[in-house]
Amino acid sequence: KEEFAGLLDSPSAAKALEEVGVDVVGLVDYADFIFENEAGNGFDKTLTFTDFVEIVLALRGSCTATVKDIVDLRKYMRAQTHRSESQLEQTSLRMTRIEEKLDKLLGLSRDSRRRSSTRIPSVRAQAA
Repeated sequence: KEEFAGLLDSPSAAKALEEVGVDVVGLVDYADFIFENEAGNGFDKTLTFTDFVEIVLALRGSCTATVKDIVDLRKYMRAQTHRSESQLEQTSLRMTRIEEKLDKLLGLSRDSRRRSSTRIPSVRAQAA
């Protein structure tokens, strides 16, 4: 990724990319996409020069979307949605444990906390 940034800083490289129809400014926006690892949890993917050139040329504005592109996008969106749902579920479980520990510390039962008008709504109640 550092080499990519250095490449875009080079006027001759930027000019060469523009000559083959690559929007260099737009390419900067795609850097995270290009170097995102397969798990979708980091940007440390390593590419060969050939792979890099193929990806960059595929991102030219003159290229139209193919069925494969749409299928790849669908897979990517499903993976991201699954990851987000998993993180939300973990956060919800942590919040429930925090609420239970707080109730225990304050000596409240769940029923008395529900009757309290000053209580903060739980994540589950907001989601429902």
